[in-house]
Amino acid sequence: MEDLYKDIEHLKTQKEARKFYQLVSNVRVDFNPRATTCRKKNGDLTRDPDEVLVRWREHFVELLAGKDKVEDLTTHNMLPTMSSDSEDLELNTPTMHEIEIALKKLNNNRSAGPDTIKAELFKTNK
Repeated sequence: MEDLYKDIEHLKTQKEARKFYQLVSNVRVDFNPRATTCRKKNGDLTRDPDEVLVRWREHFVELLAGKDKVEDLTTHNMLPTMSSDSEDLELNTPTMHEIEIALKKLNNNRSAGPDTIKAELFKTNK
């Protein structure tokens, strides 16, 4: 195990990010954090599993019953408003050359974005 930690440290100093994170994730596989404590309503901590379950039940009953009202968040309230001056902005469509340059700059071996498409997929179509 000590050798594994030395290997991880070596990869970190050599800036081998991909191999470093692969080793770290292998070490972390067995780690399973558990919430074994909880605060009672009066603020005291409890470790008794039955009391923890009862407190979580109370919390969610209160939450679902709506005792603590949360302000209404709608997408209308969350969207930024654009001023009338924004109509004056000129929107330029990127050229094919600009798109090709941007695609070449994409890094491989990275997680996909919100569109769930990895950079490698964009680069395969030549």
